[in-house]
Amino acid sequence: MWFDKNNPLACFMDLRSFDSVASDNRRVIVNPDIIGDFRNMPFPAGYFKLVVMDPPHFKDLGQASIIAMKYGRL
Repeated sequence: MWFDKNNPLACFMDLRSFDSVASDNRRVIVNPDIIGDFRNMPFPAGYFKLVVMDPPHFKDLGQASIIAMKYGRL
Protein backbone atom coordinates (compact mmCIF):
# COMPACT_ATOMS: atom_id res chain seq x y z
CA MET A 1 0.00 0.00 0.00
CA TRP A 2 2.78 2.45 0.89
CA PHE A 3 5.69 2.56 -1.52
CA ASP A 4 7.79 4.74 0.80
CA LYS A 5 8.28 2.70 3.97
CA ASN A 6 9.97 5.71 5.58
CA ASN A 7 6.99 8.02 5.07
CA PRO A 8 6.62 10.02 8.31
CA LEU A 9 2.83 10.10 7.80
CA ALA A 10 2.58 6.32 8.30
CA CYS A 11 3.30 4.08 11.26
CA PHE A 12 4.07 0.47 10.36
CA MET A 13 3.25 -2.23 12.92
CA ASP A 14 3.84 -5.99 12.74
CA LEU A 15 4.34 -8.86 15.16
CA ARG A 16 7.60 -9.75 13.46
CA SER A 17 10.92 -8.16 12.61
CA PHE A 18 13.43 -10.05 10.47
CA ASP A 19 15.73 -10.08 7.45
CA SER A 20 15.78 -13.39 5.60
CA VAL A 21 15.95 -15.11 2.22
CA ALA A 22 12.88 -16.85 0.79
CA SER A 23 12.87 -20.24 -0.92
CA ASP A 24 13.23 -18.52 -4.31
CA ASN A 25 16.31 -16.58 -3.08
CA ARG A 26 14.53 -13.23 -2.80
CA ARG A 27 15.43 -11.18 0.26
CA VAL A 28 12.53 -10.47 2.62
CA ILE A 29 12.83 -7.65 5.14
CA VAL A 30 10.14 -7.01 7.74
CA ASN A 31 11.16 -3.98 9.77
CA PRO A 32 8.13 -2.30 11.36
CA ASP A 33 8.18 0.97 13.31
CA ILE A 34 6.40 -0.81 16.16
CA ILE A 35 6.36 -4.49 17.00
CA GLY A 36 2.86 -5.26 18.19
CA ASP A 37 -0.41 -7.09 17.70
CA PHE A 38 -3.28 -5.39 15.84
CA ARG A 39 -5.69 -6.97 18.35
CA ASN A 40 -4.16 -4.84 21.11
CA MET A 41 -2.65 -1.75 19.52
CA PRO A 42 -0.58 0.40 21.91
CA PHE A 43 -2.45 3.61 21.10
CA PRO A 44 -5.46 5.30 22.70
CA ALA A 45 -8.82 5.16 20.93
CA GLY A 46 -9.07 7.84 18.23
CA TYR A 47 -5.29 8.26 17.89
CA PHE A 48 -5.42 7.53 14.15
CA LYS A 49 -7.93 8.80 11.61
CA LEU A 50 -7.37 5.67 9.53
CA VAL A 51 -6.02 2.17 10.24
CA VAL A 52 -5.28 -0.06 7.24
CA MET A 53 -4.95 -3.81 7.51
CA ASP A 54 -2.86 -4.57 4.45
CA PRO A 55 -2.53 -7.10 2.91
CA PRO A 56 -4.95 -9.87 3.82
CA HIS A 57 -3.52 -12.95 5.51
CA PHE A 58 -3.69 -16.42 4.06
CA LYS A 59 -4.24 -19.77 5.79
CA ASP A 60 -2.77 -22.32 3.36
CA LEU A 61 0.81 -21.27 2.62
CA GLY A 62 4.04 -23.21 2.84
CA GLN A 63 6.42 -22.39 5.69
CA ALA A 64 9.11 -21.13 3.25
CA SER A 65 6.65 -19.32 0.95
CA ILE A 66 7.68 -15.75 0.13
CA ILE A 67 4.06 -14.65 0.61
CA ALA A 68 3.99 -16.22 4.09
CA MET A 69 7.32 -14.61 4.98
CA LYS A 70 6.34 -11.15 3.78
CA TYR A 71 2.76 -11.02 4.97
CA GLY A 72 2.34 -13.62 7.69
CA ARG A 73 0.03 -16.58 8.12
CA LEU A 74 -3.09 -17.19 10.15
